[in-house]
Amino acid sequence: MFSFRKCLALVTATTIALTANSSLAGQNQDDNNAPAVRARFQNVPVVTPQYGYPGWGYGGYGWGYGGAAGAALSGAADVISSQGQFMLDQQQAFLGQEKYFQAKIDTRRKHVDEYLYERNVLPTAEDDRERQRVEMIRRARNDPPATEIWSGKALNDMLQAIQRQRTQGVQGPEVPIDPDVLKHLNLSGNQTLSSIGLLRDGGKLTWPEAFTDESFNEERKNLDQLAVEVMRQIDSGSADPGTITAMKRAAAKLAKQLKASVDSVAPNEYIEAKRFLNELDNTFKALQDPNVSKYASGKWSAMGRTVGDLVGEMTRQGLKFAPALAGDNPAYTALHSALVAYYLPPDQTHRWDAVAK
Repeated sequence: MFSFRKCLALVTATTIALTANSSLAGQNQDDNNAPAVRARFQNVPVVTPQYGYPGWGYGGYGWGYGGAAGAALSGAADVISSQGQFMLDQQQAFLGQEKYFQAKIDTRRKHVDEYLYERNVLPTAEDDRERQRVEMIRRARNDPPATEIWSGKALNDMLQAIQRQRTQGVQGPEVPIDPDVLKHLNLSGNQTLSSIGLLRDGGKLTWPEAFTDESFNEERKNLDQLAVEVMRQIDSGSADPGTITAMKRAAAKLAKQLKASVDSVAPNEYIEAKRFLNELDNTFKALQDPNVSKYASGKWSAMGRTVGDLVGEMTRQGLKFAPALAGDNPAYTALHSALVAYYLPPDQTHRWDAVAK
């Protein structure tokens, strides 16, 4: 960086050099023209002020130094002025950068304040989940679609609501359950809600009308034998994977034959046959459950004289309702009405928190 002291030294040296050169030139000229016997005197250069244009001053008028010395002084002044302006601009840039950092911090602080405000005001994911659960209970109580009852969804929603009600010490009225209804309930102890209800009659399968045709005889008889065999294996402990695989292959062949004969099967019979195949797939999942023997032994079956007894037993074993099979729909509808009658929603008489864990 070009400092002021260096600039001043450069100007002083330039001025002295120009003055010395001018003195030597004048002295040499006088020595050449004067007689040999004349006394010698040193001439001192005098800078004569110049007036008028060009020069320094307002409107082009003023005074200044002419020649090389004036140009050197003028250039040095420009350098000093540029250096000062550069330093001012640099400090202004530093100041602008600091203001930018301060504004950035202020903006970040505002973002944090807004986040904290929204976190305190907006509902959390858990709030949304609990609100959705309460809405599901309302839907399950107030005449849900029949398909949700038969699939077990509405029954499981009511079961969960009653379990929370009982946890807080609120017992519902005594609502009896017909023993015949209990026989048609399918329970599950796994997350897939699968069961072996299709094999509950000792492995004997009840075939839909479409599969009674002679074209399905081979695979139908094959599945009848495999179903009885797999139930015998379950009674001894667990189902053999090879038997389950053979049942899956036979079911796949039935599905392929059913699809090929779609033109010759009545629509309602075709739908019934497809539902039976879906129930078979659900049964295959249950057969692979390590606790499958509990289905066959009756340990995981619906028990109890009242709704309270049934809910208490299912809660103790961690069971849920599996989908209804063919012929189970009336029992599922009757049980849904019983669960709704037992459930006591929070009100002025029965004070409990439906959202509490």
